Amino acid sequence: ARSDAKARSDGRKAGRAILSPMRNGYASAGTCPVRAPGGVFQGERVDRRPRRTSNMTVYLALLLSGVASGFLAGLLGIGGGFVMVPVLILLLPTLGIDPGVVAKVAVATSLAAMIPTACSAVVAQYRRGSLDVVWVRRLAPAAAIGAIVGSQLAAAANGRWVAMVFAIYVACVAVKMLRGSPVAPTDAGRAARIVGALPVPLVGALIGTFASIAGVGGASLTVPFLLSARAEMKRALAVSSAVGLAIALAGGAGFAIASASVATGSSELIGF
Repeated sequence: ARSDAKARSDGRKAGRAILSPMRNGYASAGTCPVRAPGGVFQGERVDRRPRRTSNMTVYLALLLSGVASGFLAGLLGIGGGFVMVPVLILLLPTLGIDPGVVAKVAVATSLAAMIPTACSAVVAQYRRGSLDVVWVRRLAPAAAIGAIVGSQLAAAANGRWVAMVFAIYVACVAVKMLRGSPVAPTDAGRAARIVGALPVPLVGALIGTFASIAGVGGASLTVPFLLSARAEMKRALAVSSAVGLAIALAGGAGFAIASASVATGSSELIGF
């Protein structure tokens, strides 16, 4: 009886040895290694987490987008949000930002990044004598107030809605550019009739609100409005830079003081 029990015990141990994985990741069946189903070896641990882009690549892409943003600010009088927001939406998840707030963080960061570029553009245009201070006084304060309101609305809204506002803004600008001249004389006349009944500060507030939600400087809104009011192109571009600076300062501050009630995945954020 003892010999039979010992034989059964030895048989069970031999079976376990045949089926158990070896340290090198192979399952032994006799002397021939067997590859397990699914393309991995038995006993091999597979890391199924998505590979994250190296920080060096992310920082290089951000650097290049910042250069492009500054170039566009000086050339066209825009804040560069058209470049910054899409790039940030693509890269922020690789830095561990919660996907639910990526759009908000991208918009807020875009506004903050516009501050130095807009400052540089305003100083350069002022030195060239292109800056119309009267129009700046009429539009910039109201645009700043609107930007604060817009930043609070964006902070409270769902991130998908923020991304949708940016997408609609870009689509409208793209359609307008594809149709030909950004502001043709007939378009300026229609725009003048539409906004002519509105006070200029109200127009500035509306521009600031929408631009801060989209994370842009609002030049594509400010310039057509100024051209419809018979301002020269170079002065319209200069004023749009100043208005964009006001939007960036006020909107960025609004996002910075917004209380983020959701986890962002990063401890390096101020507000959003």
